[in-house]
Amino acid sequence: MTDQHYGPQCVSLVKEYLGENQLIEPLIMVLKQMLKVWGFNDPYTGGLSSYALFLLIVSFLQAKQMPTEIGQVNLGRVLLEFMKYYSELDVKKYAIACSTPGAPNSRLNTYPIFELEPTFNSLFNTQIIIDDPMNPNNNVGKSAFRYQHIRCIFNLTYNNAFLGCSCQFKLPARVPQAITNGGFGYNDETVE
Repeated sequence: MTDQHYGPQCVSLVKEYLGENQLIEPLIMVLKQMLKVWGFNDPYTGGLSSYALFLLIVSFLQAKQMPTEIGQVNLGRVLLEFMKYYSELDVKKYAIACSTPGAPNSRLNTYPIFELEPTFNSLFNTQIIIDDPMNPNNNVGKSAFRYQHIRCIFNLTYNNAFLGCSCQFKLPARVPQAITNGGFGYNDETVE
């Protein structure tokens, strides 16, 4: 736990990121709503905090070197690429980082976890490591203990986009309830 509070600096940082890239705002609005519908928007229940989701988006956009203006991209395609990227990223092997606004990428936006010092690695032994650009000792993803479920939702949504209407796609029987209603356990019915 840190004695220093970074709230005001984080607000300034978020504003700087938003000023640099027009794609962040629409992506965060859609993804926050998606996580809310699936029940993964509350960090107290293992979901992603708004700040963690924000940093995932920034890291993705930086890693893919996407254009920064909305008119230069297909937002639907960017959203699907985001979901594919994070459904395939092995967060047990790689941590996620962002470059600060205006700075060139000082390192890759993902880096192998084994590069971490042993004390850091044991301190942040969680589902996902998301570096806080304001405080390198803060893992913004530490409360997202249900990240593997979120990853599954990203994968399901990405794949559904290419299979057509979700009404044509059936989840198998015994789907984890975390996927169907945000709870734990299994549902014995096929979801249509």
